Amino acid sequence: VKCEGLTRELVWPDFGRAKWVPTSPNVPKWQTALLYAATGILGELESVSIGIGVPGSQFALCGAPGVNGGKLADALTARSLRGWRFAPEIWTPSKGAHAGNRCSGVRLTLNDPARAELTRPNFELLALLRSECAAELSAGGETRRMFDLSCGTDAVRKKFQAGAGADALWAAFQSGAISFAAKRAKHLLYP
Repeated sequence: VKCEGLTRELVWPDFGRAKWVPTSPNVPKWQTALLYAATGILGELESVSIGIGVPGSQFALCGAPGVNGGKLADALTARSLRGWRFAPEIWTPSKGAHAGNRCSGVRLTLNDPARAELTRPNFELLALLRSECAAELSAGGETRRMFDLSCGTDAVRKKFQAGAGADALWAAFQSGAISFAAKRAKHLLYP
């Protein structure tokens, strides 16, 4: 049943609802749901902090102890990802990856949700944080399995292990999404 006035471009405030009901303790506000798409895949890795355990910053941060946040922010900014801004930041998560340890990296800010490729930062960060992620994705076990499941394929991990950069990682992730989009198109109620 098609709802009147609903389009895919709408975000939470457009619905006129005053209150967001957290979908989990780590998604306290509607903006967090969008940031989840940007760093949630990296959250499967125990070597990277994505702001879990930092109130109000869940999924908005990405880094690890010893990362140069300034260089990381500059590298991401140079990639000109539509809809995103990156700034260096330091934090100490109370839980999750690196709990109790000082982390440095970047704060992700989504400044144009309609133009942004929401999941793209996962793969840009994965390529830039290669030294933090490599051992974990090379080992077997639950972490690697969950990473593959989150990507919907093992192709991203295999490309990463072969030394591929962000563009190739993104393409491996997108290949399944592109074929799915074609199959679902005839079923969409809203443009």
